Amino acid sequence: MAPGVNQDAHNAQNTKLMAAITRELVNPSTPSYMKALLSTQLATMQQNHGRLTPSLDSIRDRNEDKELRTEVIGEFKPTSAPCSYDAQIFLNSIDDVCLRYPERRVLNTLSKYLTSDYARFWYSGLTPDSKIAMSKSVAAWKSEIRLKFMEDPATLIIQADRERFYWS
Repeated sequence: MAPGVNQDAHNAQNTKLMAAITRELVNPSTPSYMKALLSTQLATMQQNHGRLTPSLDSIRDRNEDKELRTEVIGEFKPTSAPCSYDAQIFLNSIDDVCLRYPERRVLNTLSKYLTSDYARFWYSGLTPDSKIAMSKSVAAWKSEIRLKFMEDPATLIIQADRERFYWS
């Protein structure tokens, strides 16, 4: 223990940290890579009898710049515009991933999911202002995708009204 450190305060801090780690370990939405890191962290703390170790925030900061694998979101490969179905599937995938990973980590990899020539051509043709906005916000990505690949809501309503379903 370092000189001048209150033993009771030190133990209370470690108890709180170990409780936070344990909560994250049992949380079903915690990604498996994070659970592995946290269980190692918890074991180290228990082995060192409560000596100070890195906080959860420092662990998260280290992982924030790691790229997500392609399987995490899936590919966006439209062949033309509008392509509402593919766009909506991709937008739903982005929403799901944003619930599990920090926004910065999702932003670092979104352009890699544009796998069709059409999607890459669209992305390369965006204005610098749009690309800057997209580098800072998932909402900007979603807005640009909707603008280019989603059909006008009025058109979708007209198409839905034309649909007829018959049951025998």
